Amino acid sequence: MYYDITLQEAFFDAALEKYDVLILPTIPKKAPVFPKEKSPPLQEYLERASESVPNTSLTNVTEHPALSINAGFSDGLPVGMMIVGRKLDEATILNVARAYEKIRDTTFEPF
Repeated sequence: MYYDITLQEAFFDAALEKYDVLILPTIPKKAPVFPKEKSPPLQEYLERASESVPNTSLTNVTEHPALSINAGFSDGLPVGMMIVGRKLDEATILNVARAYEKIRDTTFEPF
């Protein structure tokens, strides 16, 4: 596992030498719609939850600053955009997020 984390960290570092930030989906798929009449079985809930964290958990272990903002909506559900920056450079990701929120069309559906 340590080796995998080291490779991911090297990947982020190399990409961020070329780009100021990386833009990723917060969750790599559309948000699921749960039935209103009953909750899904616990196993299904846990599987869906574990599928939701691959992008966000990476930055926790590589120590790259990241944030997620609403990028728009798909079928009425919010879509998150994750902004990842260079280590110790929180200011850049905050500035990018602020700039995006100023120009974002709140009715935009990316999918």
